[in-house]
Amino acid sequence: ALMAWLPELQALLGDELRVHADDEAGAPLDVEALLEACGPQDTLHVCGPKVMLDQVLAKTQARGWPHGRVHFELFTEAAAATGDQPFEVVLAQSGKTFTVPAGQTLLDCLVEHGCDPLFDCKRGECGVCSTPVIEGEVDHRDYFLSDSEKKSNKLMQICISRAKGARIVLDL
Repeated sequence: ALMAWLPELQALLGDELRVHADDEAGAPLDVEALLEACGPQDTLHVCGPKVMLDQVLAKTQARGWPHGRVHFELFTEAAAATGDQPFEVVLAQSGKTFTVPAGQTLLDCLVEHGCDPLFDCKRGECGVCSTPVIEGEVDHRDYFLSDSEKKSNKLMQICISRAKGARIVLDL
């Protein structure tokens, strides 16, 4: 009853549309069964709670699906996590240094200090704010970078990710 655009999607997709509602099905979505039923050229368009999206994204990444096969949108902004600490961000190109408080995103800190970085979604899913990392370790909280890109520690989504340590140097 609360699914936005359901009648329109049913009219557009007909039998191709698969809808799962936990309360009607009596159980959470079986992501493994869903993925097993997909062909090599199929794409997923998923919408739902963050827990379900996390599971779908983890399982499709584990199967080697490229980003372009899974389409989703989060409806929440970055939130402070337990244990977040302030950290220093150094902008290598301008030489500016700022302290990012525990309860603020790096992006919001930069904007507050008059910087004009590129961004769009502010949820870590679009990749517009991808920024090269020169020094420091990233606490990746995004949905855009692949696991190997995250391990390389060469890029970060400044809208949602943070520094793991006390300092990070960005190519800005």
